[in-house]
Amino acid sequence: MTTLTRVGSHPENSDNARDGKIMFVRSQSQLALDNPAAKGFRLTRHQAERAFGSDMVERVLDECVVSLVPSIQEPAQTLRARREHMGLRVEELAQAARLPASLVVDAESPGKVVPIQLLNELCQVLALDERILGYSPAAGGDAGLGVRLRMLTEIRDEKSFSAASVAKLGEAAWVVAKQSDLADSLGRKLHDLASSASRKDANYSYPTYEKGYLLAEKTRSLLGLDDEEPISSVRALVEETLNIPLIQTNLEHRFAGATIANGSCRGIVVNERGRNSDVAVRRMTMCHEMAHLLWDPDEKLDKLLVDEYANIEGRAAATDYVEMRANSFAVAFLAPRAGVRRIVDRSASIASAIEEISSLYGISVSAAKYHIANVCKKDTNVAVGDVDLSAWIPAENLTVDFMPGLGESVPISRRGMFSAVVARAFLNNLISADTARMCLKSDRPFDHAQAITIAELWGI
Repeated sequence: MTTLTRVGSHPENSDNARDGKIMFVRSQSQLALDNPAAKGFRLTRHQAERAFGSDMVERVLDECVVSLVPSIQEPAQTLRARREHMGLRVEELAQAARLPASLVVDAESPGKVVPIQLLNELCQVLALDERILGYSPAAGGDAGLGVRLRMLTEIRDEKSFSAASVAKLGEAAWVVAKQSDLADSLGRKLHDLASSASRKDANYSYPTYEKGYLLAEKTRSLLGLDDEEPISSVRALVEETLNIPLIQTNLEHRFAGATIANGSCRGIVVNERGRNSDVAVRRMTMCHEMAHLLWDPDEKLDKLLVDEYANIEGRAAATDYVEMRANSFAVAFLAPRAGVRRIVDRSASIASAIEEISSLYGISVSAAKYHIANVCKKDTNVAVGDVDLSAWIPAENLTVDFMPGLGESVPISRRGMFSAVVARAFLNNLISADTARMCLKSDRPFDHAQAITIAELWGI
């Protein structure tokens, strides 16, 4: 990194730096004041202070360049330990990060210098805080999450997880933590219902489905929804009302979704592959994961809980009370019992009631049949025609369709509210253009015009 003249000899630079107008630049091992020749990763003063503390920033202002890494073993030691902790081979990490395997080897070799931008890419797959890589032990990696991810790679039966899916879940955990951190900087707080001190419920006793119904009704009441009102967009409820990170990604086809805890941050993952392409299934998946996140105690979540479509569609094992409760929560949250009873009572036939409930509440015909049978004790083994649910698609697909302001290269996992939080943080000078581009995985420079378009689309 280019050596700079001491700030003290340039009062105008000192003044700009101390009032937050100057940028900092990070390399693999140093933090320095920015200059046009610097090739590192630029940070705003807010970012530098949040990562390293105000004392470190003051040192950089006085000395221009400060070493961040206490040992030649770092960041190689942290990167290798985390990769092994997650059960990934060098080649698997390289493929997930879209980098040469030789670069991963270099990054894990003490004393080797690797461009900080490429180290940042590895951190995202490994769910590490790239800001403090090499500076802080383990770079903020959640050990419990790492253990759970490694366990997924060690499964040796028909439910085994590929390294690609484990890497995708690691990346999703990084997005959850990054969005939570940026939202906090912007003053966007989690809804009380979703906070870490919220109302957890460990009651899974028989009949378990009844516990799910009651929690669904309690949740609707706490959100100010009446006992018959449809949920127009589960996506908007999760992302905009509850402020829960919602990451949409591509996993193996049998997986529907997951809940992730990364440190104190929690989020929901939805698989874009498989049956979630059906909007009714996607709505059910999001509500199922919401049940886990809002109501399951931390020991049940266990840092990572991945659901297959069999769980979401009501085929969980009879002894899996956690999944049974989440299933009944999901269907009752979408189609409240009071509304279902009212429609059944006034309908000319069960078939017409099934069709109306499916259409009104945005659930599948099969889910409507199952729900009516449980709630109203009616025989629902009747022929029902197809119900057109296409009107529900636009509101639920907003985060996966192309969005103005985002380039084609921006992956699905970085769209949605995450992109809006990144854009607003950039506009508020909380993060640098380098950080915004990294967060969005954009193939083009990030600028104010893009940021304004994205932030205004989301109204933040």
